[in-house]
Amino acid sequence: MTCVCAHTYGFNGDSAGISLLGDYENGGTLTAAAKQAIADLAAWKLGLDGVDPQAKVTLTAAGDTGVYKTGQKAVLNTVSGHRDGYATLCPGKTLYSALPGIRTAAGQSRYTTR
Repeated sequence: MTCVCAHTYGFNGDSAGISLLGDYENGGTLTAAAKQAIADLAAWKLGLDGVDPQAKVTLTAAGDTGVYKTGQKAVLNTVSGHRDGYATLCPGKTLYSALPGIRTAAGQSRYTTR
């Protein structure tokens, strides 16, 4: 199941979240199909606004997130983990370490518009 929704306090006005059910902090298995689904969904969603899934973006924190203070500039990947903007373990070690490959796959996805 996936969900595209506001997901990172302090950055909700400029972000969307993709959730993947499972425990990816304590050894959950991340399938190739799941990684490709995340990449394709990210490519499609970012493509609606012409955003490169392999780029970086600078956002201003609208609230204290435990990582950034209100008003602080954050340079984030356009496809990043929840932990990059908010003090959490999400999306877990396994999924977080897969994000560079997911960004690459999103950039090559048939759903990307760049």
